[in-house]
Amino acid sequence: MLIKKLFDLITEIDFAPIKINSSSCTKLRSPHNNCQNCIEACPQGAITIDKEVKISYSKCDNCGQCYSSCPVGVFQIQEGSDAKLITEATRIADANDKLIINCQENRLQRKEKQSAIKVNCLGRLTPGLLLEFLGLGFNYLVLKTENCIQCQQAAEELINGIITDTDSLLKAVGEENRIWFNQFEAESAPQTGIDFLSAVTVDNSNVSAEVTDRREVFSVLSSEVKKSFSKQEEQEEQLAKKVSFDRKKIINFLEQISIDKIEFNEQAQSLLWSLNISSDCSFCGSCVKLCPTSALQLKKEGEDEEEISYQQLFCTGCNLCQDICVVDAIELVKAQKINLCQEEEVLLKGSKRNCSQCEQEFITAQQGDEVKCFGCSFQERLIAANN
Repeated sequence: MLIKKLFDLITEIDFAPIKINSSSCTKLRSPHNNCQNCIEACPQGAITIDKEVKISYSKCDNCGQCYSSCPVGVFQIQEGSDAKLITEATRIADANDKLIINCQENRLQRKEKQSAIKVNCLGRLTPGLLLEFLGLGFNYLVLKTENCIQCQQAAEELINGIITDTDSLLKAVGEENRIWFNQFEAESAPQTGIDFLSAVTVDNSNVSAEVTDRREVFSVLSSEVKKSFSKQEEQEEQLAKKVSFDRKKIINFLEQISIDKIEFNEQAQSLLWSLNISSDCSFCGSCVKLCPTSALQLKKEGEDEEEISYQQLFCTGCNLCQDICVVDAIELVKAQKINLCQEEEVLLKGSKRNCSQCEQEFITAQQGDEVKCFGCSFQERLIAANN
């Protein structure tokens, strides 16, 4: 009996190098979502998505590309975790002004090893992790690999995308040449770390009076992030929601930057997103319920009004809300500007009206004398399509 209990205990221990949270997967949340980032990124073809996300660990080489390619944090690396890498980098930070992040296949010179940490594959890095490294006080980061193109893990395109996203955010807050990939120019590299405290604050005199204090905003966001990580029982029909670890790191970085607004001069970045909802919205709440990061909220304003609000920093651009909207009312686009003083943005307000056709009460943002509920509008489109 004792041996059986011991065996049962051992089998319950999770030895998997990468943990999986299938409940966050957008493809599993709705069949209308076509995300296959992890499957396409995995060089070993070890990932499948059916009723849950599965990794064939006999094929997996723990490169971590699934982790960095997933927008909603389905995967968590256990061997060589972010926490372990940050601990290693912290030890190096006191005596070095640069951090070398080295692919395990690459050979470093002896003098470089004292300022280096090693990863299985550079493709497991994320923008949040790179920003976290810079937050430790390094002047710049150097990513080194031997020959990405010929490597079996073939992660060069993914690595370049991660660097582009991070660089775009850094440039938007006035920081350049902080990340280098193989080729390094010492004369162009910054000589000091990012000075968070003395960063110039952008004038926000035109910001609405309704915009709350910046510190309060991040206090609220931090509170929401903590809630998303806390363990709580949910009803069976509800899906677990959380802000990914990487998104948390990005929010922490922005909290330290003394800038109220960010404007992007290029559309290369895919970290931060803007959302538009048209008046065709039926206020069904599907986008809110299925959003894996709780970036969208549906709130009642009294008995006759509802509004949909959006927390931009929580959105990872997974596209699920746009994919599942039956009336095509949602448009997700790469952000051109972000107001860090704004806790959340109200995207759409609706009020109770009577359908001009069936006279049933419903919430809508449509204007005019004749408004139709979703049922009547849908039936009208079906008839038109069949004629």
